[in-house]
Amino acid sequence: MTSTAEIDFGKVEALAGQIVGLMSGAAICAGIRLGDELGLYRALANGRAVTADELAGTLSLDARLTREWLDGQAASGLLKYDAAPDRYSMSAEAAMVLADEDSPAFL
Repeated sequence: MTSTAEIDFGKVEALAGQIVGLMSGAAICAGIRLGDELGLYRALANGRAVTADELAGTLSLDARLTREWLDGQAASGLLKYDAAPDRYSMSAEAAMVLADEDSPAFL
């Protein structure tokens, strides 16, 4: 093992940050898969802002788990969250990438 006197702690910090970013990306990918498989993105693609309860009810999903998914998507910047009315929405651009299977940008 290398002595701590020889370690560049700036490089350690940079590598740790890179690894956290990779782990976050993996978690976001899992959320994207869920959103696609459960039809969450398609339900949000109309641009109308909805509450977690409304979205869960539309798709017959658990409201608490739907809120957790929505919060993760909003935290990653894929969805928008408006705290005052407690509503979530999807931009038209995000809908092209995440919800519209006919879009040339669909992933």
